[in-house]
Amino acid sequence: MRRRLFALVLVGVPWLSFDARADDDSWSRPSQGIYGELDFTGMLEPFGAGNELQTSCQDLGAADCSRAQPIGGGFMGHVGTMRGRYGVELMIGALGDFQLPSAQYDGVTHQPFGNPLLANPPREETFIILRSGGMLAARGRYTIDGKRWRESVAAGIGLAYRYMALEREATSTSGLEDRPYFPTGTHYFSPALSLDASLQYRTTPTLAFAFGLGIWIENAGTGTRSAADDGRQLAGNGQVAPIATPAYAMASGPQVLFLPHVGLAFGP
Repeated sequence: MRRRLFALVLVGVPWLSFDARADDDSWSRPSQGIYGELDFTGMLEPFGAGNELQTSCQDLGAADCSRAQPIGGGFMGHVGTMRGRYGVELMIGALGDFQLPSAQYDGVTHQPFGNPLLANPPREETFIILRSGGMLAARGRYTIDGKRWRESVAAGIGLAYRYMALEREATSTSGLEDRPYFPTGTHYFSPALSLDASLQYRTTPTLAFAFGLGIWIENAGTGTRSAADDGRQLAGNGQVAPIATPAYAMASGPQVLFLPHVGLAFGP
């Protein structure tokens, strides 16, 4: 009988301890001190990056262009200090993304006074546009703590650096090819706006699983272009034909990046 009672006490103690922790004041007391978070993030740009095929398809002499949206991912993290519901933090991140647009040429100009030399020869051009870089932002944060769930929003301003490169492959309807065309890449710096909202599930008073959505807004300007090459040719079967190769815009104007993320949050 004593052994059974002792076993029941041993089994019951952890559950009593867990319940006690769930009711502990440390779960609901005002947050104060250093906090941080480390996230894996996806990246979507549903409005497009403003590449040449998206903004100037017919100016290129093409009959039709696919307007692929950039998609990618990376890592983000932040560290800051919290007092009550309010905090200030420094966020740093690294992202990479790609686009796969294409253009179809049928040898016919599709705008008034179009240049037939751009539309010929009939061909398909496929592109890979790559972008990578980092970002840094100072943000303010507002947090509501519960015993198990924590809601948090943040906003601030920052700086972005991006390096971009382009690769093009072209194949004419007669079988001539130019592959690949891979010019030197270029880069841009931009001021940025950072917004973030997250929901956290607290496993302890100082550790939580975080799920959220960030929005990062920057500007690629008008100078993010590949180098033009007037000497490119389609070749094959003992034949050659010149192919128009302008300075393609890889991105232009405002860039609105949506950043779904998941990670771990530390601290109060």
